[in-house]
Amino acid sequence: MRILVILATIDEYNMLISTIKNNSFFKVTSIYTKSKDSLNDSKANDSLNRSNQQKFKSNSLSYKTRVVEEKTFFNFSEIKYNYLDKEIYIIALYSNFGMLNASCATIFGLERFYPDIVINLGAAGSLNKNFNIGDIVTPFRVFYSTYQDTASLLFDPDFIKKITSLSPDQPVESQFIQNLNRKSLGLNNIEKKLYKNILKNYPQIHKCIISTQDFNVDSNEKKKFLNRVFEADVVDWESYAIKYSSNKYKTPCLILRVITDLADENFEDDYKTNLETVLKKISEIFVNSIISDVCKIYFSDINCSRKI
Repeated sequence: MRILVILATIDEYNMLISTIKNNSFFKVTSIYTKSKDSLNDSKANDSLNRSNQQKFKSNSLSYKTRVVEEKTFFNFSEIKYNYLDKEIYIIALYSNFGMLNASCATIFGLERFYPDIVINLGAAGSLNKNFNIGDIVTPFRVFYSTYQDTASLLFDPDFIKKITSLSPDQPVESQFIQNLNRKSLGLNNIEKKLYKNILKNYPQIHKCIISTQDFNVDSNEKKKFLNRVFEADVVDWESYAIKYSSNKYKTPCLILRVITDLADENFEDDYKTNLETVLKKISEIFVNSIISDVCKIYFSDINCSRKI
C-alpha cells in the first residue's frame, strides 16, 4: 500500500519524518529521500539534509537514509515499513505554500507513486469560536472561490456592513452572494468510510467545513465573511487544490488540519508561536494511530479497491 502525504511547509515535512523515525511501532526497513537542487530557504535545505543524513535505529534495526541529489520538482522521502505482514510505503512530499504549489505537488506525487490514498496534514486558521488553537479537524466539505470573485464582495463596504450586522442565526440572503462563484467538494464512498472511522475513534478530532483561499485572513471582517458566506469553520491555503487534484485521478483524499491561529489581526504571530507545538500534536496522532487505522480499513473493508 502506498500513502502519499502532502505537506505545505518544511516544518510539517521535517516534523512528520522525525515522528516516524522516533516511533518504535514502525518497523522501518528503508528511507529513500530525494531533494531539489535548492530550496527557497537555504536554512530549511540545510536542516532537511542534516536530518536525513543521520543514522537512526528502530526496533533494533539500523539503517541509513539515502539523500539523492538530482533534479526533481519536489523534495520527498519514501519510507518503507512492515505492518500486518504487508509492505507499506509512506511518501512524504513537501509542496510549499498555496494552491498552485499544492496542486502541482499532488499531481507529481500521483503520477510518480500511484498512491492508494492522498493525505494532507497541515495548519489552518479558525473561523468558528468553537474551534481553538491546537484542535484537529477533518472536513466533510471543502469550499473555494477565486480571489477576484471573493474580493468583489469582501471589499464592498455595504456588503460587509450587511454581513457583520447579521446575528449568528440569521441566514445570508441569496441575493447578497448570487454572483459569487463558489465551488465545493464533498466525500466519495471510500472517504466517507475513513471519515466516519476517524470521528468515531478519535473524539479529539472534529468535523468541519474548510474554506480554501488565496489571501491572508487577517481581520474579523474577512473571518466573519468566510464563516457566513461559505459556512466555513476553518480556512487554509491548500486543501481544495489537493482534494481537487486527487479527485481527478480518482484517488481518495483525507485532510487533517490543526488550528494554529484564530484568523484575525494576530494570525502571523499566533502561527509562528504555536506552529511547532501543534504540528507535533497532529504528527503524533497521525503516526501513532491514524496510519494504522487507514491501513486496516483498506486491507479489511476496502481491500485497496477504488470504488469511488
